Amino acid sequence: QDLTGLPQGQRHVLRVRVNVRRFESMPGQHALLEAAWVVHPLWQGQGHDLVCSSLIRVPVTAGYNALMLGHQQALASLSRQIASVAAPLASGLTPACPAG
Repeated sequence: QDLTGLPQGQRHVLRVRVNVRRFESMPGQHALLEAAWVVHPLWQGQGHDLVCSSLIRVPVTAGYNALMLGHQQALASLSRQIASVAAPLASGLTPACPAG
């Protein structure tokens, strides 16, 4: 949800931008997600943007159901990577990009 311009109260608001570079499907082999992403603090006295990239490959068995589950797992992994830096950044820390 875009909260730009709304009162933030005591919360530190972050903007996350994700650019999916590759979304690859290889039935019986893997589901692959490659993305570049930026976490940007939106409060006064904000820190620096954190710019990261992720390459996530999930092995899958044969069949399209397995492939879709693999892509869901890849997206969940990307979400966890972003969350792992968002919380420390919102606390004023300067986290490093996660490996992968």
